[in-house]
Formats: sequence, C-alpha cells, structure tokens
Amino acid sequence: MLKDRIKDFARYYFAHKMNSRYFDHKISMSINERNIGWAKESMDFIADKKVPAEITKTRARTAFIEANNPANNEKVLLYRTHMFINREELDATSDYSISGVNSIIRFNIMRLMKNMDNAEFPLFCPDEQEDFRVIYGEKLYYINLILQKVSDEQKDMERYRITISRKGIQKIEKL
Repeated sequence: MLKDRIKDFARYYFAHKMNSRYFDHKISMSINERNIGWAKESMDFIADKKVPAEITKTRARTAFIEANNPANNEKVLLYRTHMFINREELDATSDYSISGVNSIIRFNIMRLMKNMDNAEFPLFCPDEQEDFRVIYGEKLYYINLILQKVSDEQKDMERYRITISRKGIQKIEKL
C-alpha cells in the first residue's frame, strides 16, 4: 500500500509540476513501416481555477447552475494530445495526396453509469381531485465537452453537451 501511495504521489508531482513535458502515453505513427510522426497524450483532473479563461467562457455556466450547485462539485477532466506529423514523410508514403491524420478519442462512460442514481424517480404533484398524484421523472446528467484544436495556422474551439442517464447516452448536441 505504501508503494502505491508513493507512486500516486510521484505521478501527482510530475503531472502538476512538469505537466507541459509529462504525458501518460506516447504513440509512434507509421504507414508502411515508414515513421511519419508521433503523438503524446495525457489525462488528469484539474482544479477549476486552473481552467483557462477562454475555456471557461466557452463553457458558459449559467447562474441557475451555480445556484443549484453551491458545493461546486463539478469536475474538470483535462485530456491533452500533442501531435507531430512530418509532412515530407507523409507525402512520401503514397502517390495520392493525404490531407492529414484523424485522431479518435474514446471515452468510456460505463463506470460513470454504474455510480448514477436510478434513471426514473417519483415526483409528487398537487392534484385537484386528490391531494397529489405521482408522475415519474428521469434523472439526467450532463457532460460538457470542449474541444480546443491548436496548430501553427489556426485555433478552433467546439462545445458539445452529452446527456446521459443510467440507461446510457440520451443525446449529444453541438452548442
């Protein structure tokens, strides 16, 4: 147990003190045994105050959410990918023009779903004939996904809201 705590402390120290140079995984990209580049990725929870102002502005929290969430228990997960592609090597792999590389992010929500409340819960509403009637509501959770893509020439930002319940993903909308 002490060994695990030392490893966690070392990971925390390196992730927070040297986060610009420290990554969890390094991937070598190749086509037909020709190395065309690399990608490094890391993931960690960060404090709300460390979120850049432009990300906070894009997130656009409303006063209603802040009022209903006084403990501010919203968690911020930072996923970073640093990618280098050698354009000359990429062009040499094929006679056809290749515009770039697609990066696919997979985020498994099964662990989140196991810890959620039951999807349906009773709501008691006043009724004129009886004292009250029972209707059933659905417990929903929202994940705000903000993608920031930066290259030498451009900087793009996109925001998505993923609505999930214990039953699975209900809706994905681009905002």
